[in-house]
Amino acid sequence: MKYKPGDVVEIKRREEYNIEALSILAKTNYILTIRSVHPDKTFFDKDGFNNSGYYRVKEFEFMVWREEYIKCLYEELILDPIYSRFEILDL
Repeated sequence: MKYKPGDVVEIKRREEYNIEALSILAKTNYILTIRSVHPDKTFFDKDGFNNSGYYRVKEFEFMVWREEYIKCLYEELILDPIYSRFEILDL
């Protein structure tokens, strides 16, 4: 499993989710925080990684998410505003 508790992940948008999931995903803009990881201890791929199992997230206490629904880790874009032309010259 790729993600660990505390990771913020982006969920794939073009999947078919139930109505409860869609309402919460619309509120969170498809960004969720992993609360716990539950690997399937019976399945390992040829490289020894466990790609089976599920995740629980903070925003959905009652639902589980599999890795196939997770797009990637979410990284917030931080832009420092430039307030004057002199700051541009310093770049």
